[in-house]
Amino acid sequence: MLSLARLKQQTGSEARLLEQDPDPRIRIDMSWDGSVCRSKLVNEGDRPLRVKEVVLFSGPSGLHPDTGLYGEGFNMLSQYGGTLGRPENVGQVGDRAHYKIPQPEGAHVVYNLALLSPEPSRHMLLAFSSCRRFSGEFRFFRDGRLEIALDTEGLALAPGESWELEEFLYAEGERADDLFDQLAARLRMNHPPLTFPHVPAGWCSWYAFGPDVTPQDILGNMRTISEHALGLTYIQIDDGYQAAMGDWLKPKPSFPDMKELCRTIKENGFEPAIWVAPFIAEAGSDLLREHPDWFVQDEHGRPLPSDRHSYGGWRNGPWYMLDGTHPEARRYLTQVFRTMREEWGCKYFKLDANMWGALHGGVRCDPGMTRIEAYRAGMSAVLEGGGEDSF
Repeated sequence: MLSLARLKQQTGSEARLLEQDPDPRIRIDMSWDGSVCRSKLVNEGDRPLRVKEVVLFSGPSGLHPDTGLYGEGFNMLSQYGGTLGRPENVGQVGDRAHYKIPQPEGAHVVYNLALLSPEPSRHMLLAFSSCRRFSGEFRFFRDGRLEIALDTEGLALAPGESWELEEFLYAEGERADDLFDQLAARLRMNHPPLTFPHVPAGWCSWYAFGPDVTPQDILGNMRTISEHALGLTYIQIDDGYQAAMGDWLKPKPSFPDMKELCRTIKENGFEPAIWVAPFIAEAGSDLLREHPDWFVQDEHGRPLPSDRHSYGGWRNGPWYMLDGTHPEARRYLTQVFRTMREEWGCKYFKLDANMWGALHGGVRCDPGMTRIEAYRAGMSAVLEGGGEDSF
């Protein structure tokens, strides 16, 4: 049966290489502090090794197929429930079928967090409590095996080099919420959260008007909110103001002056807020046409459409993926958010389609960075432009 003691035995841990090596002198160091495991991968050889993935645990779970399952997806829309024997999508999409994320055959995969419930009052939480470089996977095979792995994306580990891997947490208890509290404490320690002095309250244009919203729609609803004293602060302009996906500072003809619109919102006692999908651009955008090198590339050095390896996007697709490892792309993101903040007056940003900053496939500007690092670098540029007191 799966337990902390079994995990501490380091059963089946191995580094799987992208290419065969006759003498892969590679070592995994694992140390436990209570229920928290920290690990390191070390190349003790004299040549670089391209590491596909690191498996921290592999072996039979010992759990009955009727064991309850909750698992996170790589995307916020792909969560999982059901049982180990019959996993189910909580929502309408899944990582394998919809987002086409590569997964081992014969396995149901959840990402970074799995809650297993053999009994109503007995729960086991398996989770990666950091995500600095590598995405974590829990692979439940149909034959009862479990693999706990980190996707190292085929990066080269140089001779004498070591990688700090992601922190892993295992917890058991009668109440699932108590286990999630333990995980939240570790996440706060490894990734201190952004703070904001109050919970923002406002109105979002998307749910009434979608991408066909106009300035008149926004101002009309603002006046109604003001007349009825609904206690809302933010008027959030959602998808539909931009000329094209990716051209966030170029409004479409029906939105001739974003600065004036935001100024009007402020003059009426509200705060303007804005929707941005920072990591995507559509085929007809000025951004893609003028700076194709800022995007994730295909094998021929051309921008890679996301529908070649994954889901192409829900509107005006296929989307192309801005490369967070490209320094000019990061400068562009900082410029966009700084302009919206300093010139438009927006200090509230609704960010969407963020997963496209960390999708699999393609070639990035910096081959030594993972897609997780590319995402985090892009988000750092967003934060720099948005300012520390923005939400």
